[in-house]
Amino acid sequence: MNRTKIILSFCAAFSLIYFVGCASISNFQTGKPLGKGNVEAMVAISNIDTRNGDKINISDNEIELVPPKFTFFEIQAMVGITEKFDVGVRYTFPTAGSIVAKYCLIGAGNDKGFFLSPGIRAGYTAFPTSGDDTTGNDRMEYFIPIHLTYYFTDYLALSVTPTYSGRYYTAVDLGYENCLGGSVNFKIGKKFGIIAEGAFFRNFHTEWDEYQFGGSVFFPFPNLFD
Repeated sequence: MNRTKIILSFCAAFSLIYFVGCASISNFQTGKPLGKGNVEAMVAISNIDTRNGDKINISDNEIELVPPKFTFFEIQAMVGITEKFDVGVRYTFPTAGSIVAKYCLIGAGNDKGFFLSPGIRAGYTAFPTSGDDTTGNDRMEYFIPIHLTYYFTDYLALSVTPTYSGRYYTAVDLGYENCLGGSVNFKIGKKFGIIAEGAFFRNFHTEWDEYQFGGSVFFPFPNLFD
């Protein structure tokens, strides 16, 4: 085991955790684990839009909450801690990042076939503000995805990921938000490749429908463990 690699990895992880956030509702993941010591990086671009959403005025704080609609970039790094367990960090521009983990219950060690992996993504969001757009209301949130993936070959996979999300605003009194939805993605490639994904969430508190569509490129990093 290379101690220098581990130390640098933890330093990078903690620098991201300091600016944690989860603006993205997409996963860009499959249910297949990376395998012990393997590291995968990802770069993505997405657009999020809100339909059936109205602005919410919070008179006590003189704040207007605006349904999100913008394009953003993301980077992510995941490492296989064991043959079944992956962890990583994601940075979302122009907001922040998140901590990601998943554990494979079915399919670990296989090259193709069916994979099932529950996971979690958690963080603290601080949306940017611009003009009358007051979406810069800080919130804590987490996502619990269930990654259901079928690998037709080593290079071709389809994933359906039902997901629950819980959100709590820290700057304004909006209470707790329940969000339910999920994503569908199509992956082409093994060590290098692309993932195209669409995601949908229903926010039962604000009664907003959130949509996100995007694509990512993934590629390997040097193994963390010797």
